[in-house]
Amino acid sequence: MKYGFVLPGGDALEAADLARVAEAAGWDGFFVWEPVWGNDAWVCLTAAAMVTEHIRLGTMITPVSRMRPWKRSGHALLFSVAGYGAATLGFGLSRSFALSLALLFLTGVFDGLSVVIRRTLEQVVTPDRLRGRVSAVHYVFIGLSNELGEFESGTTAALLGPIGSVLLG
Repeated sequence: MKYGFVLPGGDALEAADLARVAEAAGWDGFFVWEPVWGNDAWVCLTAAAMVTEHIRLGTMITPVSRMRPWKRSGHALLFSVAGYGAATLGFGLSRSFALSLALLFLTGVFDGLSVVIRRTLEQVVTPDRLRGRVSAVHYVFIGLSNELGEFESGTTAALLGPIGSVLLG
């Protein structure tokens, strides 16, 4: 094979049209990425196979370097925040000491994971000239949120009791 065309994205109709054009232009191969999210590569290749005769078709694994960090980490961040919330609710409803201890441990794990993802994104995505300012603002708001969170937790515990405070506050 001398020449191959890689379709980095698109749907089955685009794949079929471009495969037909690539074959007519003399290309030897037509390849579709296998993304984690999005259109299925096999559907796109099936559409390409229906309109071509001789061109070689295949898939390519999406290189991680081509995926932007804010897209990859968004799913991990969503998972960690949802896990933190579920572990917190389980902790608030638990009547078992061992289960409560395990769920409290999980809240720490999920919270730590989300902090690492957020701080890494802040450093990677922020332009160099603004990184110091963004970090300063981040620390001001995190410090403020910790103090306000302590006040909110104390107030809701006084008004609703410990279980109500965990579940609602």
